[in-house]
Amino acid sequence: MDTLIDSLHRNQGSYAYRFQQSQVSENIQLWSIGWDLHTSNLYKWNGLKRKDTDKYIFQYTVSGYGEIKIEEDVFRLEPGTAFMVSTPGDYEYYLPEKSDEWEFIYITLYGNKAKWCWDKLTNTNGSILRFHPESGPIQMLLSIYEQADGKRIDNPYIGSSLAYQMTMSLLEFTSAMDQPSARYHPGISQAIDYIKAHYNKDLTADRLAQKASLSTYHFSRLFKETTGYTPLQYVTFVRMDKAADLVLHTNESFDEVAKKTGYANGNYMNKVFKKMTGLSPREFRNRKDSYAFDELLKKYEQSVLKK
Repeated sequence: MDTLIDSLHRNQGSYAYRFQQSQVSENIQLWSIGWDLHTSNLYKWNGLKRKDTDKYIFQYTVSGYGEIKIEEDVFRLEPGTAFMVSTPGDYEYYLPEKSDEWEFIYITLYGNKAKWCWDKLTNTNGSILRFHPESGPIQMLLSIYEQADGKRIDNPYIGSSLAYQMTMSLLEFTSAMDQPSARYHPGISQAIDYIKAHYNKDLTADRLAQKASLSTYHFSRLFKETTGYTPLQYVTFVRMDKAADLVLHTNESFDEVAKKTGYANGNYMNKVFKKMTGLSPREFRNRKDSYAFDELLKKYEQSVLKK
């Protein structure tokens, strides 16, 4: 049976909405939604040259791949990868020379609530995110596109409602990813937040215990009871997740990835990566499959939790 994404891709198109300004539109509103397939390397958008300012773009790759350069970093946009940017901005996304095609679905919003949502999400999670096709935000995106394709978005109240649902779906999805610290002991929450912000630094149990204002012994025991992992196991999981993103979505060398994720060199990072996933970073990059990493890491996590 076809999924929604299978059935809709046969009806590629773009839909723009220019509702008269109203209080609901100032809060959050739909500007455009579309499903595009590009095969020419002439396709390119520069965030500093766009004329449609104060707009908030979410773009999700369906097939092929594109690239986006954000300031000095280049990210490869494989299927299942999305980016979130606003206009104007220091970025450029395009179909690179080595890619035959790039198919994606996008939505553009505007309004104060959209700005608040994009700022919150990008400040917390960065501009590049991964989504399974069956995840809530992608299913919401497809639903909006289906309604646009069916000419059912015909007034600002429907547009605003759908824009709001999309932003709430994104917030719900990302909050589920980062949720745990809300119900943890305050010291453990502080340590987790510190790990996520400083995973590329030299992190030891003693240093993390100091951040938690606990003795090293009490901190280590409480961290294990709370999360199921030792503090250093948790650090490793965070580093590996960041390393996988860089390996898959950039062209950086493995030594560069290692330095950015807290490892002395690429050889040591390779050993940890291989131990946790069964794949070397090079094998993972060649497979070009973000979900494979998620599944392999999940199996390793389960083995750790059973100990």
